[in-house]
Amino acid sequence: QVTILINYITEHIKSLLFIILFINNIRTKFQRIGRNKFVFHTVEFAIKSISDGLAVQMSVIASFNIVFIQCVQNMSILQILVNCRIVQKYNFFLVGFWIDKYPEETKYLVEHGIEIGNHSDSHPDLTQKGKKVVEREIISVNDRIEKFTNQKVQFFRAPFGAYNNQLMEILEDLNMQGIQWDVDTLDWKGISGKDIANKVINKAKNGSIVLQHNNSDHILEALPIYLEEMTRQGYKFVTLSELVLKDNYKIDSSGKQISLG
Repeated sequence: QVTILINYITEHIKSLLFIILFINNIRTKFQRIGRNKFVFHTVEFAIKSISDGLAVQMSVIASFNIVFIQCVQNMSILQILVNCRIVQKYNFFLVGFWIDKYPEETKYLVEHGIEIGNHSDSHPDLTQKGKKVVEREIISVNDRIEKFTNQKVQFFRAPFGAYNNQLMEILEDLNMQGIQWDVDTLDWKGISGKDIANKVINKAKNGSIVLQHNNSDHILEALPIYLEEMTRQGYKFVTLSELVLKDNYKIDSSGKQISLG
């Protein structure tokens, strides 16, 4: 009976090892999408942060999702960045309907050196859409942005941070990169400017990507606080195109981009 039991256990261990090797070979991963959902993933993750080894100086990528069309703070946000002499080191992800509503502001952002990314046309959950709809949501905004910048759009941030295999494969076909974040300011919750700033100051590290929104109630208070403190600590703010690798990299299970070179 002992021999039978040992053989039984041995066979099950072999089966378990085979499954582990199989999963590793196809690079299957679990990725969080939205707040409480996970997707079974067989392609690369969206990028949440950059390996600290890729930056000579401690660097942070700060980004805004520009969605809300009746937000009066947009120009004030930009003016703070101009005053802090950091305007050309920020990334704004624009939705198509915002570009259509505010073409002059879009032009103004480009003229001031903001790096523009794609945040979809109508801000749907793209994991719930078919391939043709997803392609249209991305390509139509690329076309509009490129009319202002005369440059190909490289970066895409999915609405709600929701990615799946189909979306990542479409981005790969379009030679684009999906961008997440590892520092969520939670500014959309209406927390104070000091609390927003402290989330950046306490959580950001070399290679972090920070998420902010243009409709935050207290973002105008938060920006000068964390910009001053992070600069005092020796950090510099950089754009995605300055730090994100285009090729010869991998993305680990935490979403960190790591150089293979």
